Amino acid sequence: MEEKIFLVECKELAKNLFEILEIELEELTEQEKELLIAYSFGMISIMAEENQILLSIQYFAIEKVIMEVFQYSKQKTINIIKNILDSTEKGGSEIFRIMIYQGKYVYPKYKDSNYNEVYDRLTNLIDVIVTGEYKER
Repeated sequence: MEEKIFLVECKELAKNLFEILEIELEELTEQEKELLIAYSFGMISIMAEENQILLSIQYFAIEKVIMEVFQYSKQKTINIIKNILDSTEKGGSEIFRIMIYQGKYVYPKYKDSNYNEVYDRLTNLIDVIVTGEYKER
């Protein structure tokens, strides 16, 4: 897959998550946005892997998604990416790690247009985290 096409598809993926959730960006809390970004990161990681996209292009794409789809500043985007990458290491955010993993897990269902499954898994995850039912250790 060409890099430009990959970037467009990453943005479309994030926008489609809003459609699947039937929600507008403005309706999300800061925490919900960050959870959705981590989830998107997981999905984009699998898409990049399947299409043999370089890691640098993958990170560039997630940066563009955060800035353009989630409408964050450059500095806030850098901070979010750092938090996401830290979460992949031991001692990072367990919640982000879960969201990334679940994004990776659900990507094949998304790719097969099984949007009900994507909706159910994502809303359940966000509900459990936002309501405080899940606590990081």
